[in-house]
Amino acid sequence: MTWRSELTELRKLRLPRCIVPKDDKVVKHELHGFCDASESVYAAAVYIRTETLNGSISTRLVAAKTKVAPLKRLSLPQARLELCGALLLASLMKGVQAAFSFLTFFSVLLD
Repeated sequence: MTWRSELTELRKLRLPRCIVPKDDKVVKHELHGFCDASESVYAAAVYIRTETLNGSISTRLVAAKTKVAPLKRLSLPQARLELCGALLLASLMKGVQAAFSFLTFFSVLLD
């Protein structure tokens, strides 16, 4: 089993926990939100994009949420689920903006 031999590689995995860089001068922050839906689930994710004075750009996942689609079939299930995904994204974005109220955002983008 090759996956067992690869388990030792997990020790090398590093996930940056700092969302906003502290050491560089930040030029602007942007929130980017994405949502999508399928027949069985819909989801939303919010990312923060930070640009610093020296030109470096970092993008980090801030929050994500998924929901299982209702079992009851509707006449336009995909369109309804897309709207549910958009509502989920709007709610998630509102929460992220409230949590990051100490930042001034250059723009907030939803897709």
